[in-house]
Amino acid sequence: MLDRPRHIERNPEREAEAISRASDEEVRDYVRRAIMERWLSQLVHSLNWLERRPATHDLARRALRRLGFPTTE
Repeated sequence: MLDRPRHIERNPEREAEAISRASDEEVRDYVRRAIMERWLSQLVHSLNWLERRPATHDLARRALRRLGFPTTE
């Protein structure tokens, strides 16, 4: 089960890896909680920041896709 991210701005890579490894059901529950608890925008902001870095670009893209956000090429 994916837990609510703690201090995501300190280690967004770890959160992106967890999202990438999670099952579809876990990701659905995670997004639902993020919306209800109002931390989805912070999470997406951190993943977008990761996407701009060459070293973590692909990891962030996978996580964003799993969350249901389209990515541009």
